[in-house]
Amino acid sequence: MINGLGSASVQAPPIVGSGLRNEPVIAAELFDAVQEIRKSNASIKRCGYERSGATLAGLIHDDAGNRMTPVHVKKGNVRYHYYQSWVLAHGQKAKAGSVFRVPAGEIEQVVTEAIAKHLDIIPNPEISKSAVEVIRDHLDKLVVHHDRLVVTLRADDKSSELENSDGDLQPQFLAIAWSKPSPVRKREVLGHDDPATSTRPIRSEARTRLLKAIAQGRHWLDQIKIQP
Repeated sequence: MINGLGSASVQAPPIVGSGLRNEPVIAAELFDAVQEIRKSNASIKRCGYERSGATLAGLIHDDAGNRMTPVHVKKGNVRYHYYQSWVLAHGQKAKAGSVFRVPAGEIEQVVTEAIAKHLDIIPNPEISKSAVEVIRDHLDKLVVHHDRLVVTLRADDKSSELENSDGDLQPQFLAIAWSKPSPVRKREVLGHDDPATSTRPIRSEARTRLLKAIAQGRHWLDQIKIQP
């Protein structure tokens, strides 16, 4: 068997007198450079989480292929955490995907539950992995679409692979139904469903003031009618 560099990984009987020599498919320098890039990408995923503490740092992307980075907005004394397409920070919103900002807590919970269910991880928090461990151990990439989340499980995770027709292991993809919550709250008319509040009697002092006001109003109305 010949690898990309033209080296034989399995010894084969030599062809006597052929004079043939396996030529490298790619140069050794290029092969080494690709391996370094792969190591660097893995390091980025680890360091992104270590620096920010955000569970999906280095793993989440929008559907235009942009990495989404952890950000927060402070309102009063409360911080709201999000993942946002990095192009927004560079004034390139037109290059962002269909969804360029998502609430961090909601996304992390949805993805964790989906992976845990798919891999049959026990949901009891006392004996199961934490949300961070579930995601960091099994998730390779998450892509956010306007109507779904597409999860790619790690290729080196044997529980996330299936054999194809040739017997080769292939990573699994999970599609999770999801849509970004509306930032505008729906206004509703509140009904009197609670009998304790709807049948509460008016206080005697308030009733007295109300009756006096009604009587005074009627008196003023009669005075207006009498005047020519």
